[in-house]
Amino acid sequence: MIDKIRNEAQYNQILALIETFIKKATLGGGFHTLSESEVSELNRISVLAEQYEDNILNIMSLPPTQ
Repeated sequence: MIDKIRNEAQYNQILALIETFIKKATLGGGFHTLSESEVSELNRISVLAEQYEDNILNIMSLPPTQ
């Protein structure tokens, strides 16, 4: 289990996992179709990806729109 993304290869692996969960949710009709463990893992790896993007890639979030 990855606890921190340390390089681009790990980042790409995490993005592929996120995409897998999104595809499964889409095919199932929504995120409610994922199991609790899948939702938990998706949340965990999404945070890892966000931290890598913020701290290493310096991808800035867009401000919320109203």
